[in-house]
Amino acid sequence: SVYNSASGNALTARRWAPGERTVADFAGPAFGSDVPPSGSFNITENGTYTVYAADSAGLSAVQTIEITNIVTQAPTITLDYSPKTAVSTSVAITVATSVYNSASGNALNALRWAPGERTAADFAGPTFGTDVPSSASFSVTANDKYTVFALDAAGRSAVRTIEITNIVTQAPT
Repeated sequence: SVYNSASGNALTARRWAPGERTVADFAGPAFGSDVPPSGSFNITENGTYTVYAADSAGLSAVQTIEITNIVTQAPTITLDYSPKTAVSTSVAITVATSVYNSASGNALNALRWAPGERTAADFAGPTFGTDVPSSASFSVTANDKYTVFALDAAGRSAVRTIEITNIVTQAPT
């Protein structure tokens, strides 16, 4: 907004640019990008941004904003299993996950597993796979590859596969 708009003062320029900038940086009309009439613009990376405004009275100002809540990394998944020795019953697969930028509210929205080597696309349907219990561990009774899928609130996903080969199903001869 501008001061004394009732007397005809009006905004003549609204632009923005990445980084911390000064009024002098915006002196050239080609510097920065125009702010649309809606007054908002979209960015895709965390960082500092400067918004510039000038009025018909010849006054101008800048304001900076620091953006830190754009999630750019997929969740991480770490898998392990126990026991590591030969067994005839089951093996427990443990799952540890973390999400990028949890301090800004990002959280894990889905954590599922399925037998076989899978891709994130395989888990696109919300009913594919089995939810990993809150204990972060599930048991399997067959040698196979097992894939775990994680999806965060920002829509980023990851998969990690582990192969189990220590379940013995045949008696010695």
